[in-house]
Amino acid sequence: MMKKLTYFAFALVGALALVPLKGVTISGTALSGVLNESGSPIGSGWAAFVVFDTEGNGFLLDGGIVVGDTIASGSFFESSDDYIVSFNATTFLNTVPGNASFTLGDNSIDDGDAFGIVFFDSVVSSASVSPEFGDAYGFVTDNSWVAPSNNSDTLTFGGGGTLAQVSGSQANLTVVPEPSSFAFLAGALGFGLALIRRRR
Repeated sequence: MMKKLTYFAFALVGALALVPLKGVTISGTALSGVLNESGSPIGSGWAAFVVFDTEGNGFLLDGGIVVGDTIASGSFFESSDDYIVSFNATTFLNTVPGNASFTLGDNSIDDGDAFGIVFFDSVVSSASVSPEFGDAYGFVTDNSWVAPSNNSDTLTFGGGGTLAQVSGSQANLTVVPEPSSFAFLAGALGFGLALIRRRR
């Protein structure tokens, strides 16, 4: 009898381990009045992601995207502690609506961690994007945008929801070349100047 109870207890614990926690859900229109780089309303179909600052030391994505970087749902941004969650969103007629879900404790996301939204102008929506030189993007966060303390919470942007809806954002940041590209260009320029000087 004791053996059967032990097997039953192990089976019950194993079954409970397979049941996922519900997780936190974020939904709604996070951004409205969104403008592209030239100041016109942003078009439809471009990529957007939720990004968590899991260590409280600021967002590397805020002005730090270079050629060769990949922004992929379910991963950390490059070597930073910025964890990217899919917002299942695209820009839509000057707004950024969508929804995301995550589980507290996974990938270092804890209650109180700040999050923001990175959105692109002219980078097609996908679970993983690799912006090119000159692509425009924007990054927005708000004091109300923090992970809750309960894994069953549902957070909503705007309209009396828990999270403020931010208005008037602009894709005013630009993907830049890698630092090594700058060194190469400087070296090539120096070499060219040396050749010109030598010809004189």
